[in-house]
Amino acid sequence: MGQQKSKVISGEPEVTKKEKQEKKVEQSEIPTKVGKKQKPTEEKPKKVRVRSKKYQTTKKKLKIKSTSSTEKAIELLKEITDAPFDSALEAHIALNIKPKETLDFPKIKPDASGVIHLKIGKITDKTQKLVQKLEDLLNQTIQVKPSGQKDFIKSIALCTTQSPSIKIITKE
Repeated sequence: MGQQKSKVISGEPEVTKKEKQEKKVEQSEIPTKVGKKQKPTEEKPKKVRVRSKKYQTTKKKLKIKSTSSTEKAIELLKEITDAPFDSALEAHIALNIKPKETLDFPKIKPDASGVIHLKIGKITDKTQKLVQKLEDLLNQTIQVKPSGQKDFIKSIALCTTQSPSIKIITKE
């Protein structure tokens, strides 16, 4: 007793394996200007960065995203920091330099994208002491500036361990 094929009454007609393979080959080859055939590029979905609940509540406490006063930024960071340990104050200075440009930095070295990441001190230190350390750091950075270059420092951001950052508006 043989097997019977079922007929499709409504919808699309049945497609055999051979026909499916032929369709895949036709769809995967896209002609280019030169005449070469190329596979289509599939767009990967972007990863969504998920922050912790603690980070999100800390970010809600933050009243401003940028300021021109370093003292005000440090005071705000002291207010919103709620880590169970003594957090470090970090400075992230983005420089307007070419990726492989070598400059004579004393102790500070920028990464491949031209950003200097440095720990300034503990958040429990006095505000004036932290401001003075940041100013010294900026003065050292400006001394390395190539002559004739405008806007050497793109941006400065201050943050503590496990907290959002506050951008400092610079006037070189």
